[in-house]
Amino acid sequence: MARRRTPAIRDPAEARHTGHRPSDPSETGPTPMIDLAILGVLAEQELHGYELSKRLTDVLEPGASVSFGSLYPALSRLERAGLVKAVEAGRGPSVPMTGSLAGELAAARSRPSGLRGRRAKKVYGITHRGEQRLVELMLDPSGVTTSGGFGLRLSLFRYLSHAQRDEVIGHRRRALEHLAAELGRLAVSVDRWLVARREREATLIRDDLHWLDQLAVLHDGVPTGAEGASTTPATGNAPAAPDTPFGGKE
Repeated sequence: MARRRTPAIRDPAEARHTGHRPSDPSETGPTPMIDLAILGVLAEQELHGYELSKRLTDVLEPGASVSFGSLYPALSRLERAGLVKAVEAGRGPSVPMTGSLAGELAAARSRPSGLRGRRAKKVYGITHRGEQRLVELMLDPSGVTTSGGFGLRLSLFRYLSHAQRDEVIGHRRRALEHLAAELGRLAVSVDRWLVARREREATLIRDDLHWLDQLAVLHDGVPTGAEGASTTPATGNAPAAPDTPFGGKE
């Protein structure tokens, strides 16, 4: 028996606020969101794969998760492209060649037992080329057409200059204005539930546009890392981290 085909979403606003989202960020777009997320997290520090998977949840939208079946193929792809580097860690110091079998055996036994016979872990880090690609992906207008794509970039704003942040906010504003125009061109409906949903969509778009105005004010008042840390508290009352745009001072 043929499976029933799920109809495509036709309303341009429907995919944004219906709660529909891919179960894995690796499924999204021509350049998967996971690539940008990985580069953004590794730009801060080198990490093991397991640590990286936990940190990715900080920058992806709430509820999103990255399986190891998606993470490691993405890391391999980025490594082949020269955007990510991987080095083995955790083997401990090598056994010195003393010329004496007894001496070398004694040195081997002196190593911590947890390191003996254990497979070395890979530590992943971003390359200079990866930093350049990170900025390119951040500035891609097609990446901010969804709230999740813009939210991911907002989480990584500290790596952009003042002018680049302005550019991303401008891309998002134009995407919302286009969405509002598309919503306004939809045929008039007598279905009260459809009308209610469209009214809600229009309200959300207006709220997001107002929020962009607030973001513009926020980033105008946040100094870069070269000038000192921001005094604006982040969520949870922790001091906001200084911005560290690639290329030095803005």
